[in-house]
Amino acid sequence: MNLEHYHGDIVRKLFIAGGVIMIAALPFFYQYIPFSLSYSLLALIIIAFFAGIIAPTEKWIIVLNAAVAAVAVFIFEYYAVNGYIEAHYFFSFGNQVLAVIFFVAFYYGVKTVRGAFQKESSLEE
Repeated sequence: MNLEHYHGDIVRKLFIAGGVIMIAALPFFYQYIPFSLSYSLLALIIIAFFAGIIAPTEKWIIVLNAAVAAVAVFIFEYYAVNGYIEAHYFFSFGNQVLAVIFFVAFYYGVKTVRGAFQKESSLEE
């Protein structure tokens, strides 16, 4: 892979930032989460796992990282809007911040996927 198009380090940092926010916020907002606490903790472990495993030599991991970021954007944005509708404004704001973090991670993840599968162009010939 052309490392010029590898943005996995950025994705990793964004995943860790999102995970840290999730860990810090969970004790305060667990009552608003519509599924069990176990699922939230499992999501934290999954995010940390994918942050740690991303590597420029493994295309399938790069693709999975982009997929994890896409799912996270969907989930956090859904609950940001839902929290706002239900007047849980702090919960909504926290989810909005997480949606933005994972949106940026998704963008850089997709750029990395594109770079991983892009054929080497020979402009010098």
